[in-house]
Amino acid sequence: MKFWKGKIIFALFALVLIILPIFVFGDVDIATKLENPLSATSLFCFLKDILDVFLTIGVIIAVLFIVYAGFMYVTARGDTAKLSTAHKAFLGAVIGTAIIMGVWVIANAIVGTINAIRPGTAEIKLDCP
Repeated sequence: MKFWKGKIIFALFALVLIILPIFVFGDVDIATKLENPLSATSLFCFLKDILDVFLTIGVIIAVLFIVYAGFMYVTARGDTAKLSTAHKAFLGAVIGTAIIMGVWVIANAIVGTINAIRPGTAEIKLDCP
């Protein structure tokens, strides 16, 4: 019981320290400004930044998988089962790399199509600051 009593007293003391300044300085007008921590100024720039991060990480992982598949080829030493496993790993890494690289092409195609459909309105640009 003594243990809980100490925790309750500490919690009440902390609560008073948090709430007391609100009552004392409650009438003071503090001007705050929320600044944008991201470099993106629009939704499209934000999505482009996310896509850039995923592409960067994806390309690094793809290179590591290709190197691993090459290591599997070297360590197979003519064993057909290990060679087929290495071949499947290499093929999967190449297909994954093609998909990762195709994402940027698809994004540019979508933006180009949207800009072609509505030529008189605001243009979507992927050249963000």
